Amino acid sequence: MPRLPTPGDGSDDEQRLAWSAVRRRLGKCWRGEIYSLFRDGGQVGPTASPVLGGGQTGINLGWTYDPLTRRPVTVIARFNTASADAGSPDSRTSQAAFGVQWQPVKGVTVAAERLVRVGEFALNGWNFRVAGGGDGRIGRIEWNGYDEAGVLGSGDVYGGVQLRGGYRPFG
Repeated sequence: MPRLPTPGDGSDDEQRLAWSAVRRRLGKCWRGEIYSLFRDGGQVGPTASPVLGGGQTGINLGWTYDPLTRRPVTVIARFNTASADAGSPDSRTSQAAFGVQWQPVKGVTVAAERLVRVGEFALNGWNFRVAGGGDGRIGRIEWNGYDEAGVLGSGDVYGGVQLRGGYRPFG
């Protein structure tokens, strides 16, 4: 059991230092991820989203000014490439994006990005999108879902939804 501080024993300074260390860890501003999705999904959508469309490989980086704020704003950068029929990356679809992402409520993000063509099949232009997701459990039934919709600078509109569910027979 942790020792409770008593006035004048110096432990309040230890506790203050401990809380400061926790605050620094919670307030980390950088995040990153590398992903690969191996699946058939037909033609890749106009933004080569990491969820909608076929197989893809990419990297996402983000810097959030204050991750503990109620509605964080993050500067984002990403690079992705769709998979060819055999599952290997198709460099002709390579695309980078730079922008800003806002989280108005938990599980929902709104982003404005500048798409940068790297491969010959990728797009150059603006992308404005809203994405959301969540998961849960009701008894032995588990579910999760993701949706994304947006509009490109050209006026093209896109969207998609992915839902999954499962049943746990044991606990």
